[in-house]
Amino acid sequence: RRNRQFLPRSALDQLIQLLSRQGYTVIGPTIVDDVVSMREITSADQLPRGIKDEQDGGKYHLTKGDDSLTFEFVVGPDGVKRHLFPPSLRLMQFHIRDDRFELDSGPPQVPKLAFLGIRPCELAALKVQDRVFGKGDPAGFRCESDPWYQQAREESIYVAVNCTRPGGTCFCNS
Repeated sequence: RRNRQFLPRSALDQLIQLLSRQGYTVIGPTIVDDVVSMREITSADQLPRGIKDEQDGGKYHLTKGDDSLTFEFVVGPDGVKRHLFPPSLRLMQFHIRDDRFELDSGPPQVPKLAFLGIRPCELAALKVQDRVFGKGDPAGFRCESDPWYQQAREESIYVAVNCTRPGGTCFCNS
C-alpha cells in the first residue's frame, strides 16, 4: 500500500518520535567514518544537514552543502539490506550440561523498523531482494525463503525522499 505525502522538515522530529512511540526502531542517514550510513536515530538533529557527497567510480567524499538542506547527498555505501538481512544473526545460544545440550535462547525477535530518507532506487532494489529472498511468491521460488527477511519486510515502514541530483555511479544518471 502506498501513501504518498509531503512532509515539511519541521515535522521530521515529530515523525521520528511518533514512530518510536509506536515501537519502531528508526533507521536514517547519519555520518559515520566520513560517509553517509543508515543507522538508528532518535532525533531529526542526527540527520546530516548542509552536507552533500561527491561520488563516482572509486571515489566518495563529503563536502559542504547548502545549510538549509537535509537530504542533499545521494545513496551512501550501505542501505536497508544490512538491517533487513543482517550480515550476522545469532540463531541460537546453548550450553552443555552433563552430557546434553540445553537451549538458552533462540533467534532474537524481528524488530519493527522504520527507514527514513531512503531513495526511490533503494525501494526498487528492495523489490529485487524480495525475489531473491522469496517474499511474495514462495511457490515460484526455487531456494528456501528467509523467514527473518520476510517478517522484517512485512513489519517495516519506508519514508522515501527524492534525489536532488544523481551520483556519478547512480543508475538514474544514465
